[in-house]
Amino acid sequence: MSTLELLYLLMGLVLACVSAFTALDRHHTQRLKATAFWSINAVLFLAGSQLPPFACGVLVMVMVALVATRGGIGRSQRPKIDRTRRDARAAQFKGRLFLPMLVVPPITLAGTALFKISAAKGYPLIDPHHVTLAALALGIGVAFIVSLYVLRVRPAQVMREGTQLYDTIGWTLILPQMLAALGAIFAKAGVGAPIAQLLQQILPLAHPQVAVLTYGLGMALLAFIMGNALAAFPIMTVGVGLPFIVIQSGGDPMVMASLGMLCGFCGGLMSPMAANFNTLPATLLQLSSRHAVIQLQWPTALIMLGVNLGLMMGLVYR
Repeated sequence: MSTLELLYLLMGLVLACVSAFTALDRHHTQRLKATAFWSINAVLFLAGSQLPPFACGVLVMVMVALVATRGGIGRSQRPKIDRTRRDARAAQFKGRLFLPMLVVPPITLAGTALFKISAAKGYPLIDPHHVTLAALALGIGVAFIVSLYVLRVRPAQVMREGTQLYDTIGWTLILPQMLAALGAIFAKAGVGAPIAQLLQQILPLAHPQVAVLTYGLGMALLAFIMGNALAAFPIMTVGVGLPFIVIQSGGDPMVMASLGMLCGFCGGLMSPMAANFNTLPATLLQLSSRHAVIQLQWPTALIMLGVNLGLMMGLVYR
């Protein structure tokens, strides 16, 4: 049975390739610092489970220091392909350009079903707790192979283009991991308890529907402030969800957790703190405003927040 260690290994190899291509890029403004940044990230994925936690923490702090110092990890100034040439190349492939991307969702769904069926029959191919993530990785692997066939390029060219994308994204690539770790630290430190006490003094959380509204809106608000629902989830779940919705009122924890996360995602769609989701796409697409994505997303986010709250209130106590 395969575990997430295999996926970590693959991700580490990708990051090692990014580090190697960065080291060879003479057009990079901070080549040495960027190479060190991606190399450390590769080491954390390749050997993080074997390293002492303190050593992993030190490596993360070194990555932060590389970003925080003058110039950060910079960016490659390699000359870009002429727009006319790029458009002509895209016109040559037409709709086939989307094939690698389109194969990911069906393979992810099919792989998830297959892994679950094999586990139910007593032959687990993947750790049952991570079948969806494994299926997603499988879909991405197939998409990589399809891209080689459709575009008629070598794997090295794909990795070179991928390195340029990593270079453009920069340090924000690790932001979700950092925020998820921050949420775990908050939960370990017991931040949820004082939040629960404060909310209990202000709101009648003994009423089941009030508890649901507080949990959902709290997820959205904290995700907005922190920039990630993963960081908000342990705080609100430990502080409000489990004690008032599940234990006190007998609510369904699976419904609460899944819809609560969706409420958090709605808050993230409206947050400038979610740099990797909201401000980075504006930079990649060269939009006129760095908040252009948020300006387009916030009406939908508010509508979906209302829908998720309504579903939670209707389903969590059934």
